[in-house]
Amino acid sequence: MATETDFEVVSAVLSAEPISVDQAIAAVESDTAGAVVSFSGVVRNHDGGKPVDRLSYSAHPTAHRTMSEVVAALVAEHSGEAQQPVRIWAAHRVGSLEVGDPALVCAVAAAHRGQAFAVCAELVDRIKAQVPIWKEQFFSDGTVEWVGAGSSRGFAWQWFAGLVTVPSCPGPGGSVDAMTEQLAVAVLGARGRMGIEAVKAVEAAEDMKLVAALGRGDSLETLLEAGAQYIVDLTVPDTTEANVRFAVEHGIHAVVGTTGWDASRLDSLRELLEQQQGTGVLIAPNFALGSVLASAFAAKASKYFESVEIIELHHPNKVDAPSGTAVRTAQLIAEARKEAGLPSSPDATESALEGARGCEVDGVRVHSVRLRGLVAHQEVLLGGPGEQLTLRHDSFDRASFMPGVLLGLRKVAAHPGLTVGLDGYLDLGL
Repeated sequence: MATETDFEVVSAVLSAEPISVDQAIAAVESDTAGAVVSFSGVVRNHDGGKPVDRLSYSAHPTAHRTMSEVVAALVAEHSGEAQQPVRIWAAHRVGSLEVGDPALVCAVAAAHRGQAFAVCAELVDRIKAQVPIWKEQFFSDGTVEWVGAGSSRGFAWQWFAGLVTVPSCPGPGGSVDAMTEQLAVAVLGARGRMGIEAVKAVEAAEDMKLVAALGRGDSLETLLEAGAQYIVDLTVPDTTEANVRFAVEHGIHAVVGTTGWDASRLDSLRELLEQQQGTGVLIAPNFALGSVLASAFAAKASKYFESVEIIELHHPNKVDAPSGTAVRTAQLIAEARKEAGLPSSPDATESALEGARGCEVDGVRVHSVRLRGLVAHQEVLLGGPGEQLTLRHDSFDRASFMPGVLLGLRKVAAHPGLTVGLDGYLDLGL
């Protein structure tokens, strides 16, 4: 006689990593299964008669929960029907996908093929109809189209040459709540200069609501009492790790702009996130989109120049040196030059006063300036025989960081696990 345990959900997740049918089948097959039925929805190279180059999937912050609820509802409706265990595996990709990549993979193992086919088909239909995930299609002619899942009617945003049209977006069952539900955000470090700007930015964002603004000494339990779904951590190196770990342990997504995250701290956080699947953390040395782009450009260009050094310039109240942005830029440059097989920049210095040549990050020289009147600035100097290329970014006001903070909040739920650098959320195509 069947019991309430006749169905087992092995996995029901959104994944920023590649998924495959082989992975799904291996997870569900068992000695009691006489049939394993799988489905793989892959990215095709055309849509509506137009050639497609690639796709990018984005998920609403509730998508992880909805995915679990959809599978749980299916199990509840069919519970008691099986004489032997039925095992279910389902995963939907988020992020960038190339043609041929699986976007949705499901597998069902059952004693008999009829039940396996029926459950798998229903599972696929429900995920596509109810989970709020949207795909951005990049066509070969340069046009881009947003196509909405999570609704039987769907929606599309299309633009070309800067022209944008945004229609209403129905959610599951034809309602608009999937897109209009505001993100519940708490700002930590809310009384600091960056925190004050973050509070203003969140309050001004129509798709967000500020549920808590914590300062030094405030209890983290306030996050739970306020119902925070997201935190922005703009505190200090001594407290940021405890703040983020508390958030992750309670399933709260985190966007972090605080420095102090060395390799050991990052490794420890990755281990914690493996136990809290579905929770996303973004640690960004810099939220200014121009700065992120400049660092990416510098890494790309560094492969073509013999010499490269970094100068970062900040206000004198900054407590760390070099800046997190400079460290991140140096790491990206070092990685790019290593892949290109380039040696370190030439330097014949034989004697120097301490600090005269700055510090060294992965073989890249970094120089720090602290000067009243500055906010946040960085130059990357690249030199070759007879020429020099300078890439400079300037933030004249902390408001310049807020578009990146908001972008991080809107995307972090769609990128479970740890992402270091806002460039991880940008389709730079470099």
